[in-house]
Amino acid sequence: MLLLAICVCPACGRIGSDLLSGPIVRINPDELHCSDPHFTDEIYAGPGRIRDKWQHQLNTGGAGPVSVTGFSTVNHEVHRMRKGALSKFFSRQQMLKLEGEVEEFAQMTANKMLRFAGKEPFDVKEAFNCFTADVMSQYAFGEPMGFLAQEGWEPNFATWVKSFFRSAYMMRHNALGRKMAQVLPLLADYMGEDIKAVMHQMNVVIPQFIQAALDNPENGRVFTDLMESKSLPESEKSMYRLSGEGFNFLLAGTETTAVRIIIATYGTTASSRKLCTDQYRPLLPSSLTGSLLNPSSTPV
Repeated sequence: MLLLAICVCPACGRIGSDLLSGPIVRINPDELHCSDPHFTDEIYAGPGRIRDKWQHQLNTGGAGPVSVTGFSTVNHEVHRMRKGALSKFFSRQQMLKLEGEVEEFAQMTANKMLRFAGKEPFDVKEAFNCFTADVMSQYAFGEPMGFLAQEGWEPNFATWVKSFFRSAYMMRHNALGRKMAQVLPLLADYMGEDIKAVMHQMNVVIPQFIQAALDNPENGRVFTDLMESKSLPESEKSMYRLSGEGFNFLLAGTETTAVRIIIATYGTTASSRKLCTDQYRPLLPSSLTGSLLNPSSTPV
């Protein structure tokens, strides 16, 4: 395999290129690019092999509560402990228990979309961001964040964290930026509305959700179970750390899930004529064909 490497001469600063034979190229002092599928098992090792996470990659998380979550943990054993306490909440069996609630939020989303019919166009991504944020909040804390109940589609959790994503790569490479992020909660009121909103969510709203869950164990869901977990020491149950885990729950389950729903929605809409023809209709379950003809209902 031949790979093209762009080089800068340290003596004269001239930019040139060299053809290198091999699947690995260093793109900067901290990162390698690898083009060899057989090397995948070495990078993503199985459960019997210890792999500490890479600090350079985790610098994306910056600072604050997110920096002490399972996602940002370098040590293999500590990461396994934190991940193990949460893994049961992502099982298929656990998801099926909450299917009814997800369908309720889906119906709320469809009804709200129908109320916008005939009005100005809206960004469907923001609609699904509201849907996924309310579902994840309900799952994690026992109550929705209320984005579907508000009049419009914005603001929502995804619009607030756009600044977090925009700063991710800067945080990875800029140590000064990570140091400055440590004091962001103190400066949030003097910065842009997006930064202010993210800091408010991470340091005020999410801790309130978690505390409400702890005060109501029967409806507390994920974080009530974490506080009662025998696999976590007491030092792992601080409100500061749990706030970071709560933020990650919403961050991971909102934007990415909404994008996938958008793609599925486009695919269904673009091919709806084919699906509704006599040729294809017998191949579809009756609940789905009914929902195509009646957009106010959701398929079972």
